Amino acid sequence: MRPFPHLKHNQVALVRAEKKTGHVLDEDFVLAVSDNQKVYTVFDSLDEAQAFAKKILSSNQEIEVAIYSDLQEVLFYSNP
Repeated sequence: MRPFPHLKHNQVALVRAEKKTGHVLDEDFVLAVSDNQKVYTVFDSLDEAQAFAKKILSSNQEIEVAIYSDLQEVLFYSNP
């Protein structure tokens, strides 16, 4: 999987995982096993990322998401 992206101030990165296993999924919800798979989706704001996360979570109960700041701090985690 690709490394954590370089984010500008106020940008955030969303990552998806299988809730049961914690295995990271790419943007197509496929198990990330290859270096060329994109697992982080970059947003220009936390609000935008949270709105996208809500869509994911409402459509698939088997997925969890985390949103990270430009300092790689967890700002949101859907499955505490």
